[in-house]
Amino acid sequence: MEKFGIYGKLIAKEGEREQLATILLEAAESMETLDDCDLYLVSVAPEDPNSVYVYEV
Repeated sequence: MEKFGIYGKLIAKEGEREQLATILLEAAESMETLDDCDLYLVSVAPEDPNSVYVYEV
């Protein structure tokens, strides 16, 4: 199977970024058991208080 990467930006409602990031981090933990998922990263940028970024390979 060919590999591909996805990079996405999710925008949370005002003040709910941490809750969204927590949900995505839980998803990242479950992705560790999948052979097809090589990488699943969740990050935030300090200058953007409502955005969460996800990178998956």
